[in-house]
Amino acid sequence: MKQLGKLRLLVSVLFGIGIVGLVIGLKRGQHQEAEIAGVAPLSTALDIPFTRYQVDASVDTTLYTETGTSLSLQRGTFFTKSGKPVQGTVEIKVREFHDAAAILRSGIPMRLRSDKNSFLQSSGMLEIRAYQAGQELEIGGGKSIGAGLAAYRSSDKHQLYFLKDNESWETIDTFTTQPNVRKQRRIAELLRSKKKDKKDLPYQDIIFELYGDRDIAPELDPWRGQKWKIAKQNVTPAVLDAMRINWDSVKVIKVDEGRLRYRLAFWKTMQQPGDAPAVTKQFSVLVSPTSEEGSNEDMAAVMKDRFLKADTVQQDIEAEMARLKKEADLLNTFTINRMGIWNIDKAVKLTDFIPVTARFDFQEQIKDFQKIRLFCVMKEDNSVVDFSNWKNNPIYLSADRPMEIVAVLPGGQLALVDFEQIKAKLSRTTEPILFTTRKKPQAEYFAGAGGL
Repeated sequence: MKQLGKLRLLVSVLFGIGIVGLVIGLKRGQHQEAEIAGVAPLSTALDIPFTRYQVDASVDTTLYTETGTSLSLQRGTFFTKSGKPVQGTVEIKVREFHDAAAILRSGIPMRLRSDKNSFLQSSGMLEIRAYQAGQELEIGGGKSIGAGLAAYRSSDKHQLYFLKDNESWETIDTFTTQPNVRKQRRIAELLRSKKKDKKDLPYQDIIFELYGDRDIAPELDPWRGQKWKIAKQNVTPAVLDAMRINWDSVKVIKVDEGRLRYRLAFWKTMQQPGDAPAVTKQFSVLVSPTSEEGSNEDMAAVMKDRFLKADTVQQDIEAEMARLKKEADLLNTFTINRMGIWNIDKAVKLTDFIPVTARFDFQEQIKDFQKIRLFCVMKEDNSVVDFSNWKNNPIYLSADRPMEIVAVLPGGQLALVDFEQIKAKLSRTTEPILFTTRKKPQAEYFAGAGGL
């Protein structure tokens, strides 16, 4: 009987240890899931940087980012975490995520905690923070920030989400899509400026002489010392550009001798790279001979000043046009009432994909391969799916939706599986599937994706 009692006691102890172990295991699993659900950049050095703005908290301010995103800040919006209204200068930190590479770099989760069989397909994401004297601020009760988030892709059937506590997405409200009127107006203004430059710029007559090496261009000899005038009504940007070129040859052609009208025709032959044939460039302009007085030095100074001014104006216009081209044509507008990450998303079911037990060639090379983070990057869907527990659970792939598998290896390396291999391996029915990877440094990968 004593032995039976001891046996029962031993079974009870073992059962108790098993229950404790199970509870600890579940807690560990829950803790691991919580860590995975939060924001975890692949690399601190390669994380998406913030753009910083200094604003006066007592003045209404509108900020514009290089994408065209607008943030309307009203005075009295910011409060300390203890509820005290903020006065003076506030630092606003903003960053945006408009492609899958940016989402991957940032480590922002795109799986839904409420439905782990779904992931989010983004149409644009915005993070905003506010600080004063190093202390993070909040948006006061009843206050808000008007946001117009740049939209580079369709937002059809999308919703507005907020990443609560930097861990779990919750649906907040609706949004509206509007044209980027500010961009449209600015482009129209610049185009009008360019037309005005071409049409209404008050050019003056251009008086010049033809110079050249006597041995190379002997046809100039009869005309040496002769001054020519291009009447201001014939001066165009093309004429000014032509005046900068060293032409190979020139010919004076009669147009109306009685009225002293001639045409100067210029030629230049330019060699092309490799075996490509040479290209001949031609230009002609109406001129008249003139005996106006004036030194060559004076004329050179005038022309140099004119060209410098024309260059500056043109460069400013082209730079502004290039900047505007980066802005989105549409804006998704909504109201921000909390600091953090806001996302225009559409939930997509993983059940539309094929579950696969995946294995990789790097498992034999890395001792703790179980710690390797694994992602599926879908550029067309503009999403990144984190398969945190890929060692024990299937990952979800598709032969129809372009995607790439990205594994984060030690030492800043990535192991990549392209879409062609994914499609080829999915055509077979055997599991597990062994994927072969190509290695690439993180910095090189993101630079190639246009993100650095």
